Amino acid sequence: MYDRSRPPHGSCPQAPHRPAQLAHDFSLFAPADTTAPQVCRDFVRAVLLTLDRAPLVLPAILCTSELVTNVHLHTKGTTMLRVQLTPARLRVGVYDETPPRTPEDTEPWGDEDDLGETITGPKRS
Repeated sequence: MYDRSRPPHGSCPQAPHRPAQLAHDFSLFAPADTTAPQVCRDFVRAVLLTLDRAPLVLPAILCTSELVTNVHLHTKGTTMLRVQLTPARLRVGVYDETPPRTPEDTEPWGDEDDLGETITGPKRS
């Protein structure tokens, strides 16, 4: 039988001199290899389940998987994942080591093989 007077396995009791923590911020650096999407998904899942936010797990890991996969496919550096959680908001940020592109690097509406062209159709002259 589960004893509700004790904290669940793996969690610490709240210190009486500390107020409850409302905001949480976690970071993870993943290598530039094929395991990065899975590692980042598992990290986000563990954070949310540990903080009793189970309803957010599926949408969060889906978004995380898409973002980290894009970073892995289109860049060469390490992936940095940041999970920020408040009572009202979840933010998952994915960053890479690629330097930002300057306007001189691209045409005003992107490269010819840009995803935007796939969604909106070819540019008209």
